[in-house]
Amino acid sequence: MRLRDIYWRLMEKYWRLYVLLRKLFLRRLPDRVYRIIGVASMQVILWWRRKSPLGQLFGFLLGMLFFVGFWGGPTLLRDYLIASFIAGGWSLGSSSVARILEWDWATGQREVYVASPLTFSEYLLGILISLIPALIFEIWLPLALILMMDISISSIPWLFTLALISLVLGMLATLAIAPHVKPKSRLSIVTNPVTNFILMLSPVFYPLSLTPWPMRPLLLLLPVTPLGEAARIAAGGYMSVLSPLDIVFLLSFWIAVLTLAVSSLHKWGFE
Repeated sequence: MRLRDIYWRLMEKYWRLYVLLRKLFLRRLPDRVYRIIGVASMQVILWWRRKSPLGQLFGFLLGMLFFVGFWGGPTLLRDYLIASFIAGGWSLGSSSVARILEWDWATGQREVYVASPLTFSEYLLGILISLIPALIFEIWLPLALILMMDISISSIPWLFTLALISLVLGMLATLAIAPHVKPKSRLSIVTNPVTNFILMLSPVFYPLSLTPWPMRPLLLLLPVTPLGEAARIAAGGYMSVLSPLDIVFLLSFWIAVLTLAVSSLHKWGFE
């Protein structure tokens, strides 16, 4: 079966869900809500068909063995599990948006969106909602392991919130790069190396306090750095060189900068 045929079969399921929701709620919700739910449900179906749990498990265990066996031993395992929340959210947000945009471009679905009442902001919000189940699937294994350690259960909601912020920043970073990539069918070839380089350069898998002092101002310019520090503070037992106010300021700054960079997309919409 061709790629386009598979996509349109999924679109048929999306419209069936749309009609079912309209019947259940009897038109009590605005059309904007139904359009967002429709996009989210369609992307969840696509993600579920493309997911690779064995590949995810192998990659996580390989990284964990590298940290434990070749880097810092069991003492760094705790830091690795905490960093998995931030790294998982950033990687999922950046790579998933690139794949979705490539898919819509390759199948011609972009032309359908242009002719539909769906706005670009509704489209992005639907994608964000659809990635929340994928984020839970991404972090379930480090979450299960981290509960066996000396980490309070009350810190888990904070870690999940930081993972969600990391997901949003990853999405915004990819969307900021997307307008400058041609053709769009090769978007992930450009965005994935850039976002992965930002992740590996940032002090996420190791504390900022271990880096040389002259490098710290440069590392603070990376959007993932305050998230890594905030995750270690939330898990407890870590004194960061950044105060909570510094972390809030840096996160607010990067969200504002990336949102401003993506704002030009709303002007052009799907075109």
